[in-house]
Amino acid sequence: MGRLQDYIEMEQSNTKFDLNKRVLIKDENDPYAENDIVVEFDVKHLTQGDVNMIYNLSDIITQTFKDAEDVQGEYQIGNLKVTIMGIDTYEHELIKLK
Repeated sequence: MGRLQDYIEMEQSNTKFDLNKRVLIKDENDPYAENDIVVEFDVKHLTQGDVNMIYNLSDIITQTFKDAEDVQGEYQIGNLKVTIMGIDTYEHELIKLK
């Protein structure tokens, strides 16, 4: 089994998103087709700081663009290339209050 599938099996229980559809390999998929935000990186150059940025990317984007009218574009954050097509939020679909 490949490292990608190992990662998906390890992390799937931690999210409601289907990681088979969300964790993509650039040369095998078109991540821009269905995602609002695409994060690309070369795993050979990934640092712990980059991993921390991935964990906090939602907060980073929210704080950076809180007053911006248009956020679409490509941004370099550390070793991460972040492409933003939109910043729609989905917490209303993920959090169920009774």
